[in-house]
Amino acid sequence: MFGTEKQPLLACIIKHSLPGRVRLSCRALRFLEDYITEIEERLTNVPEILSAKITLITGSTLLYFDQEQSTVEQICETCE
Repeated sequence: MFGTEKQPLLACIIKHSLPGRVRLSCRALRFLEDYITEIEERLTNVPEILSAKITLITGSTLLYFDQEQSTVEQICETCE
């Protein structure tokens, strides 16, 4: 729509990042409403991820992580 490409359904795309913080977009999240709490819990069980918040409307996940233990790219791989 309006020149934007559709990303693959299960792919995590880095939308924005700051040191220790990253926003990932994943189209599949919009279809997993019943599992959002479980997904957030599983993400926060990853040692380097400090917190995770999923927003269904945008299909994005906001993650805070320990930047001394991991990079943005590694966090993205973990989420996929």
